[in-house]
Amino acid sequence: MGQRKKFVDVAEVERLAARGLTEGQIAKQLGVSPDTMTARKVDQEGVVEAIAAGRRRAIGVVENVAFEAALKAKEDHRFQTSAIFWLKCNAGWKEHQVVEVKDEREQVRRRDLLDRVNMLANRGTAPPDVPAA
Repeated sequence: MGQRKKFVDVAEVERLAARGLTEGQIAKQLGVSPDTMTARKVDQEGVVEAIAAGRRRAIGVVENVAFEAALKAKEDHRFQTSAIFWLKCNAGWKEHQVVEVKDEREQVRRRDLLDRVNMLANRGTAPPDVPAA
């Protein structure tokens, strides 16, 4: 005879997710294994939605904190960095940085090649290894 399924309290799942806990941390707080938590997401109605709703609530709270901190940055910006870090980790916030690397030697080689092509084009002859058109 198999063990009975241990169902999780969906409201508690949402509350814990709203506090920013990971699914593994939520499972631990509920007294179930991570495997049980994964199984409940599949076979217990509302678990996936509770996690998503809790995360949305947490993100909303921190977004408001970041906004308020940004407005008060002149007086006190201690909380802004931590709020931005949390949002980058949990809400998909990103910074994009483009790094352009210029190789001076490559530019010289291209210039030399273009000079040679132009010289040959002006003479009306092709390089020895390229047949004339």
